[in-house]
Amino acid sequence: MIKNFLKIFLVLILFACEGNQKESKELKSLEKENKDKKVEEKQSKAIDKIKDRLKEINSKKENTHVYVSNPTGLKYRKSPQGKILGTFPLNTELEIVENTKIFGQAVENNQTLKGEWLGVKQKQDTVYVLNSLLSDSYNFSKMEVYTATQYDEKDNGEISTGFLNASNVYFSNKKDTEEVLPKEILKDTVRLNIEQRKKFLDIINVSESDNVFIYDVNNEKVHTLKVSSLPVIACINAFFDENHYEKTEKQYQFGFDLGDVLKYNCHINFATIGKQNPFVVGKLNPFVWKRLNPDRFRGQLDIYEVPAEFNYEVRFVLSYVLNELQYYLINKENLLVIDREKKEIIYNHTFYSGVNANLTLPILENEKEFFHRQWTGKLFKNMPPVVFGFQNWVFGCEEIRFLNTSDLPVKVLCDSRN
Repeated sequence: MIKNFLKIFLVLILFACEGNQKESKELKSLEKENKDKKVEEKQSKAIDKIKDRLKEINSKKENTHVYVSNPTGLKYRKSPQGKILGTFPLNTELEIVENTKIFGQAVENNQTLKGEWLGVKQKQDTVYVLNSLLSDSYNFSKMEVYTATQYDEKDNGEISTGFLNASNVYFSNKKDTEEVLPKEILKDTVRLNIEQRKKFLDIINVSESDNVFIYDVNNEKVHTLKVSSLPVIACINAFFDENHYEKTEKQYQFGFDLGDVLKYNCHINFATIGKQNPFVVGKLNPFVWKRLNPDRFRGQLDIYEVPAEFNYEVRFVLSYVLNELQYYLINKENLLVIDREKKEIIYNHTFYSGVNANLTLPILENEKEFFHRQWTGKLFKNMPPVVFGFQNWVFGCEEIRFLNTSDLPVKVLCDSRN
C-alpha cells in the first residue's frame, strides 16, 4: 500500500516538474516575444522620428543656387533697394547667402517687378537682387530642335533606318493615363496605325501639313520632308533588357521613320518641325585651332583690353579667328570670344566634364579629320552666331549656344530618359 502510494506520489512530482518546466519555457518564450516586440516598437519609433525629421528638414530646405532668368540680365545692388553696382548676365549662377525677408520693387526692362531682396555672393562681397527674375534651374530656349539619325546598312545586311526621335516631347507632353501603344506589345518596332498616329501627333503638337526640315551640317544641305509622307514608328530602346523588364510603352522611343534620306556618314544633323525652314545654309565653320603660347595669349588680352579678372591660370591655349571674332579655347574647357573691332568680350563660358558629359577633342591645323564636332557661325535665320559641339553627352543632349548671351541657349531634344 505504501509502495503504491510512493509510486503515485513520484509520478505526481514528475508531472509537476514537467508542467513547471513547460510553464517556464512558455514564460521565457513569452518574455522573449514581448522583448522582441518592444525592440521592434523602439526601432519603429526611431525610424518614424528620423522620417519626420527628414520631412521637416526637406520642408524647410531652400535652394541655395539659382540662375538669372531675365534675358537682359539682373541688376545687383549694395543693399536692398540700394545703389546699383552692376548687372549679372542671363543664366549667371548665384549662391544665396541671405534671405532678407525684405520685400520691395525694382524696374527691369521698363517693368516694375515686386519680390523679396536676396543676398547673393559676388566674389568676396554680398550684393542684393530681387528674386522675381531668378529660376531654380538653367534656362533654355523653347525652340524645338531635334537630332536625326542616319540610314545605315551594315556588312551583315542588317539595316538601321533613319529616325527623328520625338520621345522627349512625347513623354513630356502626354498625361500619365495617355498611351498610344496597346498593352500587349510584342514587336521591337511598331508602326503606328491611323488612330495611334493622330493621337501621337496631337500630343507633340504637330500637324500633317507641317514639314520636317533636316540640316546636314557637314554637307551644307537642308532636306525638306512632308510630315504626311513619313511613317510614325515606336522602337524598343537599345538599352532594354528583356530578362529584367517587360515591354511597356515607356521602353519605346517614338518618332518619324526617315527611311534612307540620310545616308550614314557620321555627320551632324539638326531637325525642326513646322511651316518654315529656320536654318541658314553655308554659314557654319568648323573650328580648326592653332596652338598659342600662354604668354602670347596674355599679351593679346592686353591688346584687346580684356579686364584683369580674365587673366586666370592658363596651361593650354588654342586660337581661332573668324571675321571680326577672336576665339580662345583655354585649358580645353573655357571658351572666350572677343570682338576684335569693339575690343569687347562677347562670350565667356566653361564647358564641364563629368558623369554626364566629357569634352570633345579639338582639331588642330594640319590635322586631317573627316568629321568635325566643334562649330561656330550662323545656324538660324535672324539669330546671332552660335557655338556647339564642345561636349560629348553620355546622359544628356547637345546644347547650341548663341554668342549673344541675351539669347537663351537651345537644348537639342534627344531622348534624355536614357
